[in-house]
Amino acid sequence: MSMRWFLIVVMSVASGVAALVIAIANAREGPVGFYSRVVLFILLIGILAGAISLMLLRTRWREAVANAWLVLISSVSAYLACDLVLGALLLPTYTRPSIPDAIVHHRYATNTTSLMVRPEYDLTITTNNLGLRGSNVETRKRPGVCRILVMGDSFTFGTGVKYEQTYAALLERELNEDSALAIQVLNAGVESYSPILEYLFLKNFGATLKPDIVVLALDQGDPVQERYYRSLARFDKDRVPLAVDGMVDYQHARPQGIVARWIASHMWLGSWVVRTAMRSHHQQAFEDAVERANRDLLGHTLKAHAADYSSAWRGVFESISLAYQFSRTMGSGFVLVTYPWGHQVSAQEWSKGRRSFLPERFEVSDRNLEATREFAAREGIPLLDLFPAFRGHTGEKKLFYDVDMHWTPAGHELAAAQLEEFLKAGRLGQWCNK
Repeated sequence: MSMRWFLIVVMSVASGVAALVIAIANAREGPVGFYSRVVLFILLIGILAGAISLMLLRTRWREAVANAWLVLISSVSAYLACDLVLGALLLPTYTRPSIPDAIVHHRYATNTTSLMVRPEYDLTITTNNLGLRGSNVETRKRPGVCRILVMGDSFTFGTGVKYEQTYAALLERELNEDSALAIQVLNAGVESYSPILEYLFLKNFGATLKPDIVVLALDQGDPVQERYYRSLARFDKDRVPLAVDGMVDYQHARPQGIVARWIASHMWLGSWVVRTAMRSHHQQAFEDAVERANRDLLGHTLKAHAADYSSAWRGVFESISLAYQFSRTMGSGFVLVTYPWGHQVSAQEWSKGRRSFLPERFEVSDRNLEATREFAAREGIPLLDLFPAFRGHTGEKKLFYDVDMHWTPAGHELAAAQLEEFLKAGRLGQWCNK
């Protein structure tokens, strides 16, 4: 192929890819993202370089242009070969862990390895043979083992911390240090779950694990998520939820996410570049009505909020009650845990990230907390209220990240210590020796 035709092919391919990137952005009806802008910039440079080279081929610089392109192609090829070899030797294969589900809307696939990169942390996250976070688990419970199933959302899953730093892992370690029982704590936390999905998970999947104790962690964002999932749910004649089908609703991975994971899995230096870009310009994994940063998610926690969330909270409590009753039919103990977000603790916690969710000036209301306490007392549900412990924290380490809304390792340590104390002071021995 002559140099002229080579340049025409380069320019044509670059133009086609650029058009595809723009078309995908338009199809999403949103702005062109950071990664797309980077790709478009590189493609534009390639197109301009090709155009300039075509013009120079008609001058005395023809040979210099050909040599320059030869050096560029040789250098890029050598780099790609070395980077791919190092990637094959040193890097794991990263996948997207969450997948749609016809019953619980979405769940984690089994045996995955994924990246969790934000400005404040850089983690590799794995799921086990059951799609839970942690080491592999035998579905059949061994004799003499007391199994605790912890359900919740991303706070329980442990967004932002290593698995051994999650409150579920810490609870297992602490309970086993001074107990004659063999305690096994399973972390069934899934990003963006609310009580209706936790009930459906318990009924359809969790029950097969034969838990002795079920812990359900109630998040302050749950009413908004519960309302959304209930709008998709299928109920029986008694209005008991049967399924929340996410096969159509759940948004699949974007093309740039697939490309980023491929680079992070196969190119050693490229993986570093991807991680750096993700830390600096993190985009949320998907932007649907459940996970998008919005004022509605936490507005009901403020005094100056006009919207009526009483029906949303009724849905939350109905689902918790169903999970509690189902646990009792299994003969399992049940604990409801409620905890605050950073803005409900102090001005120092979650000091920057709250700006995306809350007005500049606000006053926190505890009406939802009071309603939760009243509900638990009325239903006879054991309740661990973490608000006092988090608000009374006097340690030097922050409990929440500054930008990310989730707990730091210190937050998980406090939650684990409180749950351990609650279980030991309650009916741990009775539930585990039934």
